[in-house]
Amino acid sequence: KFMENLICKFKNRQIPSRFPYEFLEIVEKINNKEILKSELKRIYLRKSKEDKQEILDKILKEFESYEYDKIYFANIFLISKFLADERRV
Repeated sequence: KFMENLICKFKNRQIPSRFPYEFLEIVEKINNKEILKSELKRIYLRKSKEDKQEILDKILKEFESYEYDKIYFANIFLISKFLADERRV
C-alpha cells in the first residue's frame, strides 16, 4: 500500500523526482536512525511543493516501522519513481 501511494505521488508530481536520489545519498553515508529521520524530513520539506505534512507523516510512519536496512527503504523511493515514470509512457 505504501509503495502504491508513493507511485501515485511521483506520478502526480507531489514528490519531486530528485528526492529519492538525495535521500539515498544520505543513507549511504549515515547509519544513525535519528539523524536519517532528520535528514529525511529536511530533504523532503526542502524539495516538496504541496501537501507537505500529510505525505511526510506517512513517510515518517513507514520509516519508523521499517525493520530492514535503511538502504532498502531508500530504494523503495527509487523503485516507486521508476514505476511512476513507466506508467506515464
